Amino acid sequence: MRQHRHQRQHVGQRVRLTYGLAPGPSACNEAAIDNNSAARGTRNCAPGAPAVASPHSSRPGASRPRWSSPPPSSASWRCPSACSFTAVTGTTQKTVAAKSAVYSGARHVVVSVDPIRSRPQTRRVGTVVTRLTGLGVTLNGQPAEVLGVDPATFARFAIWHRQYAGQSIANIARGLAARDGSATPVVIWHPRNAARTNTTAALLRIGAVSIPTVSTGTVTSFPGIQDVYDDLVVIDEDHLRAAIADPAAQRQFEFWADADSPAVRAALAAQGVRQLISISPKQVVDLTNYVAVTWTFGYLESLAVLIAAVAAGGLLLYVATRQRAQVISYVLTRRMGLRRAAHGASLAIEQLALVITALLLGIGLSAVTVELVYRRLDLDPVHPPPPLLSVPVSQAAGAAVVAVVVGAVAAGLAHLASDRTQPSEVLRAEV
Repeated sequence: MRQHRHQRQHVGQRVRLTYGLAPGPSACNEAAIDNNSAARGTRNCAPGAPAVASPHSSRPGASRPRWSSPPPSSASWRCPSACSFTAVTGTTQKTVAAKSAVYSGARHVVVSVDPIRSRPQTRRVGTVVTRLTGLGVTLNGQPAEVLGVDPATFARFAIWHRQYAGQSIANIARGLAARDGSATPVVIWHPRNAARTNTTAALLRIGAVSIPTVSTGTVTSFPGIQDVYDDLVVIDEDHLRAAIADPAAQRQFEFWADADSPAVRAALAAQGVRQLISISPKQVVDLTNYVAVTWTFGYLESLAVLIAAVAAGGLLLYVATRQRAQVISYVLTRRMGLRRAAHGASLAIEQLALVITALLLGIGLSAVTVELVYRRLDLDPVHPPPPLLSVPVSQAAGAAVVAVVVGAVAAGLAHLASDRTQPSEVLRAEV
């Protein structure tokens, strides 16, 4: 009985628990369970016999076995790559979508040579826009493009991003409708110099018609910019009545709506408006070189998903390589009274700590990377707007959920595999 008790005590000393449940290290337990050489451990640890170390531990420069959680290098470098790809791809796609939306102005634009009047029927489904261009249109003597809008309905149908200006489009529209002074309020966009402001009075000439204006501010972009080399002047359409009839200006009448609906067609047909062409952001992308950009970054999104899958596979492979040592320690500690729930919880803590650390590291590194480079990723710097940062909140939340699920599944599989192993087979193999 005394010898049997001594043997059990010595067996307990052979086991060094990964999770800090066992006594201090000894030569026997260090060689018995090794992540890299579990099968090459000590074979003769009888009572009173000297401990025989693994032959691999006797080599010069051999390192001691490592029992802490492995460095998250396999997952941490993949997670920043996937997060960075997603953020850069989202930023580029958002910028491309914004450039196409700026060119069209609205989700559906009907262009006609017939005048379109703002009526109750048209106000319900869209907004009327008049575009004036040509050599006869100048602002302080410089060529310009004029966009006459209906302030009452323009903000409802124009595509707007808050990055375009320091105020909302509704406030801009209300400012255009103001009648406080003799000068007409306008909003001015300056090409290639969005940071420049102009609050002084300016003279807008459309053929023989002169309109004193005062700029209420400038914007970095504005819906409907098509001429990217001249200033864009946005003005209330009511001030263009006399200018529209001037033959020196090239006139284009547009109707901006949310969709090509029967109500839109009926409202235009009631005024006898003939559709010349229609424009939408999707058409702008499809008919320009933007479509190749969308394909390229769609491929990068797929690559980010592949990187995430490789990281998940690497985690499962890591669990598989540690399975033998895990089974041995689990069987012996079960003999010492370790509960199944405690073993499963320890595995879950280890795996979740690994994936959550990699996820947080990846999100942090990708945020720094994207902040440094996204302003330089303007694929078409001539056309506004400048790059718009896209924060992939939904993708990050999805990645967090997937990371937790993968870690929990890996821990569960390892626990089930260890629990289903026959203790007699493991102990027989180690004797």
